[in-house]
Amino acid sequence: MKKLKFKIFVFKHRKILAIFFTFIVVIFLLKLYKSYNLTKITNDPTTFSVIATLLGAVIGGVFTLLGSIWVNKREQKSVYNLRRKNIIYSPLYDELINIKCNILEKNQYPGYIDFGIGQQTIIPHPQYSAWDRIKNDTRYLEVPLLLKDQMEKLYDKLREYISIRNSANAEIKEIVNKVLVMNGLEPSTIINLGDVLSSDILQGEDVDIFNEIYISKENCNISKELVKKINLQVLNLANELSSLNNIRRVYILWMQEQDKAIEILSLLIKEIMQKYEG
Repeated sequence: MKKLKFKIFVFKHRKILAIFFTFIVVIFLLKLYKSYNLTKITNDPTTFSVIATLLGAVIGGVFTLLGSIWVNKREQKSVYNLRRKNIIYSPLYDELINIKCNILEKNQYPGYIDFGIGQQTIIPHPQYSAWDRIKNDTRYLEVPLLLKDQMEKLYDKLREYISIRNSANAEIKEIVNKVLVMNGLEPSTIINLGDVLSSDILQGEDVDIFNEIYISKENCNISKELVKKINLQVLNLANELSSLNNIRRVYILWMQEQDKAIEILSLLIKEIMQKYEG
């Protein structure tokens, strides 16, 4: 452990150590220079040539060492950053862009959000999986703090959205059944009734309850006037729910945090491409 720590320390501070040893060599040469008679050295071609050769070798060696360190460091940095782009930044960026530009365009207020890759629904729903995979292996050690913080903010909003959405779904189902009973009809037996209706209500679209839920045969002769009345009652009561307004509010915050994450990833990718890919 101590040996490993020492190696890491030396590698981390190799520039400072190289400068330090160069300084020591220069001091040594200055002291050596002062200890000899300058006239005697310059008048003795053999001694002068030996000292000049040694001095040139030392200075040349130092510059060669510093040059090789710089080249090696740049190569390692290039490999390291390209790897980060390919296995961290790009997968995250692609996933977030796909969710924003494809999934949420078709399903603005999704009833489901998965933190993994599973079976898709008929209307696609967001599946966030890349970040958790990164957090579960050594790639997480390479993620910049700025990106870590932003992804956690995004996930906080996702969890908040899910929590509020589940509450609203239950409330909408209760409202629908209440209105049906008030108008002399049987309550719906559909388990996910709130999920089915809430997205349309959140988007401000007209909801035709009788096209969304099962109505038994004895109710098939319901008048159009009653259908419109029930639809209007459901919409009015649903729009009074504080949970629906909270969903709209949290959805906006979710989009803002996702846009920030996309922007950070975009900048990180562009920086690496400009520096190491020409």
